[in-house]
Parts: sequence; C-alpha cells; structure tokens
Amino acid sequence: MFRLSIFLCLTVSVALLQAPDAFAGEPTSKTNERLRQAIEQFPDADADGDGVLTLTEAKAYLAKRKTRRSAEANRPKQPDLAKLEKSGNGLWVASTGHSLVAPALGPFEAAARVAGFDGHLQVRQISGGATGAPRAHWEKPEEQQFVKRALATGKCDVLTMGSHYKGSEVEDFARWIDLAIEHNPEIAIFVQDAWPYLTELLDVKAGKTDDADATFEKYQAKMAGINEWIGDTVDRLNEKYPGKVHLIPIGNAMLELVRRQLAGELPGVDAIYVPGKKDEKPSDGRVGLYRDTIHPTEPVAMLEGYLYYACLYKKNPMELSKGLYKDPELDRILREVAWKTVTEHPRSGVKGEE
Repeated sequence: MFRLSIFLCLTVSVALLQAPDAFAGEPTSKTNERLRQAIEQFPDADADGDGVLTLTEAKAYLAKRKTRRSAEANRPKQPDLAKLEKSGNGLWVASTGHSLVAPALGPFEAAARVAGFDGHLQVRQISGGATGAPRAHWEKPEEQQFVKRALATGKCDVLTMGSHYKGSEVEDFARWIDLAIEHNPEIAIFVQDAWPYLTELLDVKAGKTDDADATFEKYQAKMAGINEWIGDTVDRLNEKYPGKVHLIPIGNAMLELVRRQLAGELPGVDAIYVPGKKDEKPSDGRVGLYRDTIHPTEPVAMLEGYLYYACLYKKNPMELSKGLYKDPELDRILREVAWKTVTEHPRSGVKGEE
C-alpha cells in the first residue's frame, strides 16, 4: 500500500481539483493543501522551478509518471543472482534509492569496467522521491523486491542505500542491514547522502545570483544540516553494527563543485542551474550542475559514479585509464573532486593511501 500512497495522494488531488467551480482561477500549492503536500513529496513536479506547484504542472507530472512506469515495465529484468555464479574480481552490488541514486549507477558500472574489474554486477531498486527511501523500499510488494531477493542469496558484496528526509530513520536502514548480514556477515554497507534543493538558494528562473559569497554561504549552511542529520544516522547505525556502515558523500562533492563554479574555477560548467526545458539539454549548449531544482546534470552524474567507485572499490578514479565524461578537463576535475571528497570524509571508510 505504501508504494501507492504518495502517488495516489497527488492523483486524487488532481482529480478533486478538477471538480467544477471548485476554485476561482487555477489552484496552486499556495492555495490548496493537497498540492502543497504534493510539491513536498514530488519537488520535481514543479516544472518551472518557481517553488509553486500549479494544477497544470501536477497533471503534466502525472502523465509523465505514467509514461515512465510504462517504460519501466518494458525494461530488462534484474539479474537473478540465485542462478548466477560469481567470477572475476568485480563486486556484486545491491542498491536501493531514488532519483539522486539512479544517475550514479551507470557511471559507476562504467568506471568499474574501465578499471578492469571483471564480473561487476549491480541489482538496483529505484523509486522516485520518498518512495525511494529505505522504509518505502522495504514495504514494496514482493514482485518489486529485487534487492531483498539478491541479498537472500548471500552473494552480494555490497549494499548501498539512498537517504530521504522521510522514511530514513535508523530502524529503516537497520532492517535492510539485518537482512544483508544474515545472509553474508562480510557484506559492506554504504548509505548515500544528498545535496540541498536549489529553489531556496538561487533565482532558478534566471539562473543567476548577484552575490556569489552569500549564495555559497546559504548553500553551505543547508549542506551542513544534511551532514549533521546523515552523520548522526550513520553514527547511530555504527553503534548497532560497529565499523560496518560507511557513507558515500555525494552532497559534499556537489558542495565543492558549487563552490568552484561560483568562484569561476570550474571550466566547462556555465552556471549552477542553466534554464531549459525539464529533462532536456538547453538549446544554447550551456552546462549546469542542476537540471531542475534537485536533479543532477550529466557531469554531476559522472561525479556520483566516481564517488561510488572510490568508496566501494577504494580506488582513486584519477588512475582510471580513461574518463567517463566527454570534456576531458572537466572530467579530470570530477575525478579529482570525487577522490578528495571521499578520502577527506571521516565516514567514507577510505583513506588516501589506499
């Protein structure tokens, strides 16, 4: 039931709002409680990034989700680990998460392949927003429990989990960890953090800021709050599972990219956010870090992949024989930032000399 509750909340909201004579003018999240709840759960439904969800945007978002679900239904099935035998030196990784986790997994797999790790395999269980939190994934119906089935084989080397401000309490992570350890006591556990929403930090419509220092201070303060929350969560998990749980610090890596971009030290990136149609590259060819109010652009997805590679394989992505991103100069910076962030983070489990 939980997998449907949030989505149905938005669906029912739209249906009710379409009732004749319900409102004078188009309903928005400023005038309607259901739309206000919907934008909290699905911030990417706010297509123009102005912080207000309109009925038109909600309807468009629903249509897009239906299309996406249809496409997902036609995707190849997840690998059945019970029928596979491990070979090579690659890791078998099981991952749960949302739309800040999904972009990392393809580049991570590509980095492992470039590095020569044979037999690298990934099982992924992805769902948007709060439906991608550990609690929601745990409560999904059996037919969607790809990661539970993978962990039950005892063949997974690593479990990674995305975090969300809803459904990511210590006990939510612990259920997954208990299952993983039950079947493989040696399994490595990683929690991925997040970065701040863009809406309240920048003028996302203009893609500009008048005061770079003030903007970075606000962004840094928001990231500090995320660090405090996820750091406390990981520490409490390690009280229960001593030395077992580590962090993939994507938020701190994004913080460094934002700092460099605002300081004019990130060649190949024109702005933190480049205005353009959602999910499409801007027609003027410019490159940003955010493609909407929360989701990453292609170079940031590459950064995430390098972070996963550095954390899980404990290898320096600077030593890869070739990079993943099309701009060699920016790719070098992405690899450098990934390794620096991971080796300097006290909860990553990776030291520089590794």
